[in-house]
Amino acid sequence: MNNILSPEEKLLIRLSKIFFDDDDKRAAGELLSAEFDTDYFLELCKVHHTLPMAYRNMKAISATGEATATLLKRLKTFYKQSLMKNMMLFEECKKLIVEFEAAGVKAIVNQGMALIATIYSDDIALRPMMDMDFLLRKSDLDKAKEVLLRLGFRMHRAEKEAFAREFETSLEFMKKMKGFSLLPLTVELHYWDDYKNDPIGSTYDFDVDGIFSRVLTIDFDGVRARILSREDFLVHHIFHMALSHQFTRQIWFDDIAQILSLKEFDYELFGKLVNRGGLYNIISATFAILERINGSDHFTRAIETFPPRTKGVKMRWGRLFTSDKAITTGCFFEKKHNSRGKVLRNKVMLYFSMMERGRGLKMLKALMFPSPVWLDYFYGRGTLAKSILKLLHPLIAVSFYVISMLIYLFPPEK
Repeated sequence: MNNILSPEEKLLIRLSKIFFDDDDKRAAGELLSAEFDTDYFLELCKVHHTLPMAYRNMKAISATGEATATLLKRLKTFYKQSLMKNMMLFEECKKLIVEFEAAGVKAIVNQGMALIATIYSDDIALRPMMDMDFLLRKSDLDKAKEVLLRLGFRMHRAEKEAFAREFETSLEFMKKMKGFSLLPLTVELHYWDDYKNDPIGSTYDFDVDGIFSRVLTIDFDGVRARILSREDFLVHHIFHMALSHQFTRQIWFDDIAQILSLKEFDYELFGKLVNRGGLYNIISATFAILERINGSDHFTRAIETFPPRTKGVKMRWGRLFTSDKAITTGCFFEKKHNSRGKVLRNKVMLYFSMMERGRGLKMLKALMFPSPVWLDYFYGRGTLAKSILKLLHPLIAVSFYVISMLIYLFPPEK
């Protein structure tokens, strides 16, 4: 790592890796022996959901000293908390699977819960979770909602439900958790049937019928559960991570690294899904970041299969994304004081979407002419000023598009 990174950032990158090799052990041991801000390091790990991973990796290092012992003890506390919470969520998920099935809802266990039931099954504490995600058909949404309300959940932002059903792809439900009074138990119901009303999402093309036909069935601790195929899961995982969260958590890259290392992963099918969805640039950028963090030993084929299609401007962005400082500020590291990096992150998906073959004009049209209901939600109703803004929206959309394109063509050097 070069010297523009702080010791805490360097240590975070080393200790957060799912594939922790001898070079990482040596480098992390040297960093632990030097002076660094323990609280800042723990804050970074917390943001990236890698506190348990840091504990696992740190146990494998022979570093000594009072500060190291104290840090390991603090990390062990976070590890235990993650284990307890995940065990509780796992049991709650089993109950929901049974309830959904009884109600005729063919729900697919998705995201973190699907991961701890498969690739993190040997140590479920390593994959901290904030909620439970289920994927279902939009036609099953009302039945799933009835199940959750009957079990004591309440809908988050219930007043926005009508808008969410038409323009978003998920509904969120919450209820209080026993033993975790400060954190609610959260369930998100995701439905992929309809992206066409979302100005950004409408530019992508997902094979929804194919997704449901490729679903796998696993034993979920005595309960039969549905999960996405590895290839569909990875497409959705990267799309969701990039579009909704702008590459903000290291743990997601650990997820990707593990999936790509599976012998059963079907690159041919994955490539077809990526090209159909118009996601090549997103996937290519993700794998470039992954290589920068973890090296290429475990997923050489992925990097070779999805290289950047062109040089020039994309390579400039590639350097920005894969430099050390980009890894900690401009790409997926969440740093509160770095507002400029956050602005870049929040627009990265638009840049890649615009430059995807055949997607640029489609996105511009979607941005310029959204539905009246979307305009009402975005600008509000009831005043002359808001009505004028709605009329000016096509011009505003074009201006945003042009500015974004200029930023894409002339990215910052640092």
